[in-house]
Amino acid sequence: MKLGIEPRHLQGTGHWLHHPRNGQQQVTGLTLSPVQRPWLRTLAPERTIATNLRRDLAGLAHLQAGNSITTDWQRSYDASLARTEQRLMAQQVQQGQGFTQPQSELHQGITAIRFDKQGRQTAGQAC
Repeated sequence: MKLGIEPRHLQGTGHWLHHPRNGQQQVTGLTLSPVQRPWLRTLAPERTIATNLRRDLAGLAHLQAGNSITTDWQRSYDASLARTEQRLMAQQVQQGQGFTQPQSELHQGITAIRFDKQGRQTAGQAC
C-alpha cells in the first residue's frame, strides 16, 4: 500500500476523489477533481471537500470543511459524544468571504456555536 494520494473514480459524475493519507494510513482530507492528470488540474481546479481530518480513539474528532467551517467533536470518558463545536474561520468572517450575502443575520457576528449531545445549542460566541 502506498502513502500519499490515491485517486478514486466516482461513477455518477465522472470526477476523481482524492484522499491524502498520513503515515498511519488515515485519510486526512478529501478533494474532488474533474480531471485525473496533474497537468490538466490547472485548467479545471480541484474543489476542497474537507481538510485536517483528525481522529480520536472513538472516531472523528476534527474536520475543516471546504466552506471554512471547522467542527470539533468532544467526547466524555466513556467515549460517548459530549459536545459538538462549529466555528467559522476568523479571517473569513473579517473579510466577508465564502458567503453569497456576507451581511446576512445568520453569519453576522457569530464565530462559534456549541451543541450538547442532545443537539441543543449551548453557546454562541460573537466576533
